[in-house]
Amino acid sequence: MSHNNSLKKLPLLLLFILLATVCYFHLWTYLNVNVLANYHEKLAIYVKNNLLVSISVFCLIYIFIVICLIPGGVILTILAGFLFGNLLGSFIVFVSASFGAVALVFIVRLGLGEFVHKKMGQKLQFMEQAFQRNAFFYILSLRLLPVIPFFLINLAVGVFNIRIRDFFWATFFGIGPATLIYANIGTNLAELLKNNNLSLHSLISVNVLLGLFFLALLSLLPIFLKKIKRNRLDNT
Repeated sequence: MSHNNSLKKLPLLLLFILLATVCYFHLWTYLNVNVLANYHEKLAIYVKNNLLVSISVFCLIYIFIVICLIPGGVILTILAGFLFGNLLGSFIVFVSASFGAVALVFIVRLGLGEFVHKKMGQKLQFMEQAFQRNAFFYILSLRLLPVIPFFLINLAVGVFNIRIRDFFWATFFGIGPATLIYANIGTNLAELLKNNNLSLHSLISVNVLLGLFFLALLSLLPIFLKKIKRNRLDNT
């Protein structure tokens, strides 16, 4: 019995160690565009000469920030486009974010479920019925329309009995549009820094404007969906 309790406490201990490391080294301070501007040449050369190592390290860092609930996913996604290009960078983020989210769900289920349910159960309750109706499409819609924080969805899935397979694929595909847009911004930023043409005017390129336009459309989708749903209810 005591052995089982010790195993349940292990994920909590690991999460505590990770969070302590983040706080001690102030790791969140490195997640900003200034770091890219200052070290872009060294980063580009290192990635070119050590592609597999760079991808592996980036994946571990992304998974780490997802598990530790560190706000920095957008900056890291821009960094992925900056370092690896739009398509490869986006794919790396798809995989890293999905595995990081699944890892956090396992940590919650193995050692933090009761604690999270006690502290946040009422806040997460509104998701439970939607999860029971169709977990995959509900999670997919939440990922496509990020009106609820990324980490909060992960915690909710950890508390409620949702199949990991559904959660993984819904996350993988759901973060796609926004990831492609942010990675594209990173790719454009790399080109501008390479040509020493970094300015406000040069940043506002057609691709960036299109990306921001599609992000704005994504943010407006919930309003349109609610309107369609209301019209259907009125017609019945």
